[in-house]
Amino acid sequence: MDVFVLGTSAEWFKIEKCVSQKETLIINTCQQRGLWEKQLANFPNRINLLNADYKGLTTNRSAAFWFFKSAFSSYSIFSKLKKEEQEIRIIVQGDTLSTFVGTLVARLNRLDVVHIEAGLRSNNVFNPFPEEIIRRVVDRLSKILFVPNLESEINLRNSRGTIVNTGGNTFVDSIPTMNLHSVEYISGAKYVLISLHRQELLSSRKKFMGTLECINLGLTNMEKVIILDTQVMSKYPELSKWLLDRKFIVKEKLTRVEFLSLACNAEFVLTDSGGTQEEMALYGVPTIIHRRFTERNDGLGQNVVVSGFQEKLLFDFFREYTKYRRPPMNVINSPSKIIRDYLDKHEQH
Repeated sequence: MDVFVLGTSAEWFKIEKCVSQKETLIINTCQQRGLWEKQLANFPNRINLLNADYKGLTTNRSAAFWFFKSAFSSYSIFSKLKKEEQEIRIIVQGDTLSTFVGTLVARLNRLDVVHIEAGLRSNNVFNPFPEEIIRRVVDRLSKILFVPNLESEINLRNSRGTIVNTGGNTFVDSIPTMNLHSVEYISGAKYVLISLHRQELLSSRKKFMGTLECINLGLTNMEKVIILDTQVMSKYPELSKWLLDRKFIVKEKLTRVEFLSLACNAEFVLTDSGGTQEEMALYGVPTIIHRRFTERNDGLGQNVVVSGFQEKLLFDFFREYTKYRRPPMNVINSPSKIIRDYLDKHEQH
């Protein structure tokens, strides 16, 4: 049996096409609560580790509760499955806390781990934190490692696990077939799309609010659309009023289709998300990644710029963003199919 452990919308978005309805269990750690969970209704063989009234990782206390609850619950489920099933594989994706929990608990149960999107590196162990550490630990403990490109494969050259190069990231298989450029959310207006949610930025009020001040001062000639999730709002409860007073257009958490539609119609995207970096590289939308480092090379030197948290680079990008637009890329192969075919071919016995 294949057991997928996930807890965020980004994970589901990237592994959906890798999941087989046959002999598959989905464990939702509920790391992130939101609209995406409705999509799991298509998979009756699933387990939610927390109740519907759980609000997510909004405080240190709730994060600690989530970690221990998900770890103990996962251990209990894995132990039971191990007794009932002849063979079990635990499949995780990326570098989230859910990935970390699933991997550690699987190895405590002496179960094999499959890591999708393995081998990514920023080459700075503490940046981004804790994602870089999670990647290294999970890669070290995994038996099968699906890497998206040659660079990631080289990063794992000393790995004891089996490395499979999928030739791309699985998110390309979940991109909607609709023409995203035909959807307009800000009628007739030029706008920038802003999505900032990483602890690396949120943990510093000076850095976070300073970034928003730069956006407010540097973008007076277009609408400023910002996505606020519960994590941001719980840490900065006064933020919504601050933004509205400065004429920002505030939107709550969107589905992935809604987000991509909004992004593809934007003049440019300002984000701290590595997943969004991958997506915008595919669509050719000018994008500035507001981080010190990125573990991905998607779009770098083309339509993607890394700010390094430097205000000057932000303002330079605001003035010159049009020169970074590129035509959308054509996707040829299906990384998800490569993964699914490999897993089916190498079923455990």
